Amino acid sequence: MDEQDKRIFEEMFEAMPDDLKAAFDSAVTASGVSKEQFVENLWKEVAADEAVPGGDEDDLLRSMFIGDCPECGSTHTLSGDEIEEIDDPTVALCETCGLIWCLECGMTLAAAEECGHWHICEACDEEKDEYGDCGLMPADCPFVLDWQARAAADMLTSKCAWCGGEIPEAGEVFGTGARIREGIDFVQGGSEEGFFMEVTIAGRRVPTIVTGKDSDARKQGNDLMFMTCSLKCAEELKIELEHERDIIEKIQLN
Repeated sequence: MDEQDKRIFEEMFEAMPDDLKAAFDSAVTASGVSKEQFVENLWKEVAADEAVPGGDEDDLLRSMFIGDCPECGSTHTLSGDEIEEIDDPTVALCETCGLIWCLECGMTLAAAEECGHWHICEACDEEKDEYGDCGLMPADCPFVLDWQARAAADMLTSKCAWCGGEIPEAGEVFGTGARIREGIDFVQGGSEEGFFMEVTIAGRRVPTIVTGKDSDARKQGNDLMFMTCSLKCAEELKIELEHERDIIEKIQLN
């Protein structure tokens, strides 16, 4: 992408309506790369579509505003406004695995469920423009991030990290611990209290606890802890973790 291409894009972006600008920013956030890299990748797709007869404009728009499925990586994703039961352009659906997620903050949703970040935004006292926008993307908002962390904590204690099944309140929980190889920054040192996050294992998003640096679990050699509903799920998860030896040094059932 040369300087002339960049200038053309900037002119196009400035001419966009505010709602399209917001949708573009959401797509950048969901992609997990910088805005500059996102635009560079987008420009390459435009060039490829122009070079190949019959380039699919709809697929280009899909890659811009929706992206691939964060669960299975499928390119068969739809905007919620294309689905009568959802009718919401800030929500996306994967036709391959059925995942529904919020394009604004990345939260996984149930069918016909409104993302909880909207309620947080409505209750927020930050100054907003005429569109109700405070200028901060939901994925970067500390209030939304705190809500997501609490939701993740609830999910970790009530749902199996591997199969997604419910864990009964008084039911037995099977833990799987993993030690990350030296140099992986997100667990080396870090938080005193630990935190929750999702990692991708065998093509699926799996919730995990990053242990606090002074916790008993960390002292026992576990940087990550996965909670499962049965020994079968724990063993299946361990097998898949064995395939991630480039980042995982040791795995143990607890």
